Amino acid sequence: MITEGGEVSIVDASTGEIYATHPISAGKGELIGSTTNDYREKSQSLKELEADVLSRFMDSESASEFFEKLYHQKRRYYRDQLQIVKRLFTEYDGQFINRALSYCLERNIYSAVELKSATAYLFSFEADKNKTEKPGKVQLPEKYRGGSPEIRDLRIYEDAMKGGAMNG
Repeated sequence: MITEGGEVSIVDASTGEIYATHPISAGKGELIGSTTNDYREKSQSLKELEADVLSRFMDSESASEFFEKLYHQKRRYYRDQLQIVKRLFTEYDGQFINRALSYCLERNIYSAVELKSATAYLFSFEADKNKTEKPGKVQLPEKYRGGSPEIRDLRIYEDAMKGGAMNG
């Protein structure tokens, strides 16, 4: 939070993004937030938003099943859930989101946040897989190539052990 000029701003500490700014209350227990300050996008009707999001999936039948269950489980927050998924398509490639959708359906998970988490996991897993070097033939340093170790008589080791045991 940053307090400045009679206002308090709620800021993301890592990015510096300001989420909200409100006047500082002079009294105790006063409501200072704006009741008209609704951050949800309402430019599209719910049906338009749903159709827009569904059109982005390769398997529209599976996506329809997911969103139908999502609607029944989270009816009050359905618009927010759709907007999370819509934003997901701006952050990740569709192939990861579609794979994450299959993952969620197989496990009966009906949440946009869980879909986002699964997508992020699949994306990072793929990125890690691509970073890992393919195992190849390991070359010994030049100074260790060729030649072979000196072969000693075992009695040298036996004598060393006897001496160590007696002196120890």
